[in-house]
Amino acid sequence: MLAVCSKNTDAIAREPFRDHPEMLLREQHLAVFQANWDDKASNIKSIAEALNLGLESIVFVDDNPAERERVRQELPLVSVPEIGNDPAYYPLSGGQRRRFRASHLEQRRSRPGGKL
Repeated sequence: MLAVCSKNTDAIAREPFRDHPEMLLREQHLAVFQANWDDKASNIKSIAEALNLGLESIVFVDDNPAERERVRQELPLVSVPEIGNDPAYYPLSGGQRRRFRASHLEQRRSRPGGKL
């Protein structure tokens, strides 16, 4: 499930999802689109509530190190990976993929009668 948490005006934030010819993700691929000038930690809480998810289920990816650190401080349950300077080139591989797979398996095991 994907959501957008953008600190921008809504129309400008949606533009690449609507108009950029190389953008593979489109608005219809997103469960929630949150674009405004509020702080991202507050918007992440709103997104989690809208999706009926706990904060421990959220992964926040952002190109701004200050935003990443603020979310880490304010929402310690949210996973915030380091991605480098351009999130467009962030590969979900290696340790991150194993971490997400392991988390998913742990959640399934913890359910009553949970099977792998």
